[in-house]
Amino acid sequence: MSIEKRRFDPYRVFNLDNFFDDFLTSPLSISREQINPKVDIKEMDGHYEIIAEVPGLEKEDVNIEINKDVLTIKSEKETKKEEKDDEGNYIYKERSYTAFQRQFRLPENANVENIDAKMDKGLLTIKLDKIEPEPAKKIEIK
Repeated sequence: MSIEKRRFDPYRVFNLDNFFDDFLTSPLSISREQINPKVDIKEMDGHYEIIAEVPGLEKEDVNIEINKDVLTIKSEKETKKEEKDDEGNYIYKERSYTAFQRQFRLPENANVENIDAKMDKGLLTIKLDKIEPEPAKKIEIK
């Protein structure tokens, strides 16, 4: 195995020789965008919904935290896959580690005391009821 220095070449993607070289010799990588879950935020009449795509994760893999008016969704998952021959020697061994964290500033009328979260078929749905916001405090000028 040799190390070679490459410079950025925007036309490199069109070179099929490099494509197959990289495919056969380089580990696959996942871009940052792919490991950040896609999120939809809905405002309904009486509540807000945050729906995050988290395929491949179980509810035990995901943590939801709230700190003042910031909702945090985060996950860390490590997977291992190995195959051995008849003598117990590795013929294939692969590990992956995936982590993400998304944060959302909540509106002042979101009830942070009553949050409902459900996981179904790779979708995490978080429901926050709306409350009447506290009226602004008027300060008398002396």
